[in-house]
Amino acid sequence: EDVLKSILEEESGLHGGRDFSLAFVPERILEGRALEEFRTLPKIVSGDNKESIKRVSDIIGKLGGKIVEVSSIKSAEMIKLIDNINRDVSFAFGNEIGLACETLGVDVFEVIQAANQSYPRNEIMVPSIGVGGSCLTKDTFILANQLMENNFKPNLMLLARQINTEMPYHILKKVKQVFQEINRPLKGAKIFILGLAFKGYPETDDIRHSPSEIIIKELKKMNVNVVGYDPKVSVEQAKHLGVEKTSFENGFKEADAIIIATNHPSYSKLDFKKVAKEMKTSPIIIDGWRTINPIYAKKIGFKYKGIGQGII
Repeated sequence: EDVLKSILEEESGLHGGRDFSLAFVPERILEGRALEEFRTLPKIVSGDNKESIKRVSDIIGKLGGKIVEVSSIKSAEMIKLIDNINRDVSFAFGNEIGLACETLGVDVFEVIQAANQSYPRNEIMVPSIGVGGSCLTKDTFILANQLMENNFKPNLMLLARQINTEMPYHILKKVKQVFQEINRPLKGAKIFILGLAFKGYPETDDIRHSPSEIIIKELKKMNVNVVGYDPKVSVEQAKHLGVEKTSFENGFKEADAIIIATNHPSYSKLDFKKVAKEMKTSPIIIDGWRTINPIYAKKIGFKYKGIGQGII
């Protein structure tokens, strides 16, 4: 209504609502499941008048999924934003609970899994290395900017964004901490990062705003030898992140530490006992997704650090 309509009118010499119809149908699909969800998810539709809504509903209704009509284009755009902001806030709550459990010395994964189990009112997210991608990292600021122009500051969503943005730096603190604990210099160490896309499940090769990018950049400032691997990310994309893409085998070989940066299913299937033998003495795991049980990791010789880690 504020941007596109005026451009269309200026370029065409026509008038919206009279000479052409203006409608909005927000994209709501999950990256990695786009085609599947496009055919099944409900479609939010609205337009500048009833005729616009009818015309867009006739088109979009042929593609599958329930049509959910709302009263205004502004409402439809608001729905798009709060879809993503809701997830960002939920992730932030899980991340803050992870930090709280670290402080208290209890295991966040035990706490959250038990809290969610057979209890329909809970859908608490587990903590992670951070939140990336193009949607969740910007939509809070799109809405917040509009709101602050109208003299309202949305504190909760902005704080959630801050918490999620800080998670990669929390991982970096753990890297420094564990190297100090085993009295090993970080400078010149080889650190293998597993996961370069912003998420591992559903699979994607999207590296936009990936938490790994921050970690790679900061480790390289410390003169760390950083290599990475992601089953979906190309060599060229890895270079864009500032890291050399290597293989599983070469990545583990003589590595001081591995950072598990995404929840790709293949990582949980690794033979970590074999991995430990390929790495340097006193190998380190910085686990951003609880890919390996901390007690088992310690049992097979790893120095383990994870988000929301209890006492092991």
